[in-house]
Amino acid sequence: MGGDTVRYAYPDQIKKELDEASKEIAKLKKNEPKTDLLFKLVRITAKTWQTHPFREGNTRAVISFIVLFAAHLRIEFNYSLFEKHAAYVRNALVWASQGMYSKYEYLERIFFDAANVKHGDSGFDAGVPNDYSHIEGYYIADYKEQPHKYKS
Repeated sequence: MGGDTVRYAYPDQIKKELDEASKEIAKLKKNEPKTDLLFKLVRITAKTWQTHPFREGNTRAVISFIVLFAAHLRIEFNYSLFEKHAAYVRNALVWASQGMYSKYEYLERIFFDAANVKHGDSGFDAGVPNDYSHIEGYYIADYKEQPHKYKS
């Protein structure tokens, strides 16, 4: 995205990073308001994705896990929305994985839409399709997938 990249976990750090995400997952309770759970799930998803435990097919695997886990929390996602807009999801994950500069609103938008939950004062409503063609000035169609390479 504009020459920027995400710093994935080094292979020897994957377990440590996933253990941290697991602790956050364990804190989630079924009786919390859906908006609070979705807010937390977005951040857990971004953290897990950035760890990049699966290396290839990571976005699909992490989203599938979160969809199944959300069902355990009584949140039903429209998985086809994630599937149809896979490039948007991937790019929203990039934006949500930039450390102190992370922007979660794009990932929140599709999570709240997929769960058919209104997202506070965000300016978008559940049930009203959002435009998933761009994130800020970056157009999803411009994304060219490239394998991740570690710098020595």
